Amino acid sequence: MPFNDKIREEVLKKAHFKCCVCRSHPAYHVHHIIQQKDGGPDAEDNAAPLCPNCHETYGENPKKQKFIRRNRDDWYEICRKLYSPDNKLNQEILEHVKELATKKDVDNAVQYICSALNEIRNQPISSEEQLMRIGDATAAFSVATTSASIRPFAASGWDTVGHVCEECGFSSPWNFEGCPQCGHPRKNQEDL
Repeated sequence: MPFNDKIREEVLKKAHFKCCVCRSHPAYHVHHIIQQKDGGPDAEDNAAPLCPNCHETYGENPKKQKFIRRNRDDWYEICRKLYSPDNKLNQEILEHVKELATKKDVDNAVQYICSALNEIRNQPISSEEQLMRIGDATAAFSVATTSASIRPFAASGWDTVGHVCEECGFSSPWNFEGCPQCGHPRKNQEDL
């Protein structure tokens, strides 16, 4: 007879729905450590969350009862510590989550890039200059959708996008004809 729903749910929650042996696959089975046919009770202390592979490998082997119990207890402790509210790592993660872009940030960034592209398209400038400005707008959009703390206007004030020298790897603005570090000439637009 399987465990009742309350015990099953409690076991899976304690293990964060992962197998207590391999700790990487979802636990689909709540296994009787001491099997019912051998007098094992339907109690939480006799239950272990296992994935199908570990259940097949270890579940039917009575010599693995201590192994399964020890792994279950260790995994419960790891889950308890890892996901506790006083875990410093959790606090750091929560701090970084606050900086993630929201739907509103993405909508604002889309609006920004659309207006920037329309403005670029309507200006009487060269194709190369248009490409540079489109690159600026695209880079600003990328930054804006990556982090809410950095807005598209982070790129405002920059008239050029960085160019990486093929010779030395130095990053210089597009408006230079050659690398200021090693003098290697920049490729012409036609060569790109």
